[in-house]
Formats: sequence, C-alpha cells, structure tokens
Amino acid sequence: MKVSKMFPGKFKKAADYPTPVTETIKVVYKELVGQERDEKLVCYFEGEDQRGLVLNKTNAMSMAGMYGDDTDEWKGKKVDLYATQVPFGTKIVDSIRVDRAGARAFEDDIPDFAS
Repeated sequence: MKVSKMFPGKFKKAADYPTPVTETIKVVYKELVGQERDEKLVCYFEGEDQRGLVLNKTNAMSMAGMYGDDTDEWKGKKVDLYATQVPFGTKIVDSIRVDRAGARAFEDDIPDFAS
C-alpha cells in the first residue's frame, strides 16, 4: 500500500500524472493556498478525484489563452494535464502543465514506423 494514497493532499501534484490525462473542467475558484495563505485560482475537474489543481501564472495564462479570460467560461472545456520539469530559481522541479486536449503529441501517441 502506498502512503501517498492514504494521504493524498488537497491539491494535485506532478506525480499524479506519470502519463498525460485529459480532464474536463468543472469549476474554478479563488482559494487561499499554502502556508502564506496566498489567493490563487484552483481548478477542479469532473470525476472521482476531487482534488484541485492550483493554477500558477503559466497554467492560468495558458488556459486563458485557450478558453478566454473569464474562468466561468472554462466549465466543460477539456485540457490535457501532464508532468514535466521546469526551472524554479536555481533548481529543476517537477510541475504540471496544461494544454488544449489533443493538441500535443505525446510519446505514446507517436507511431513506431521502425517495425
């Protein structure tokens, strides 16, 4: 049994996406997040997993570019969520990124022409 499954936390994390997943947006709220209680946008998706995705500026702006500036208009829209590594200060850290559903060809989707 994995301890991370027993204590999943309130928000999604990069480790939750070992492979890309298409999610449907249910609602976006402003919430107080983290120890500093900063106000952030948190996106929730349809389905059993009720944890939200805290939208950093990059993901919030990407979603606004895809579906408009009004988060109320994002309901029902689909996005691909995937883990990647990004620079953060002097470190490289795991992060979740968003893209329009089906807009990105992932390695598993690329046909193998060698066989």
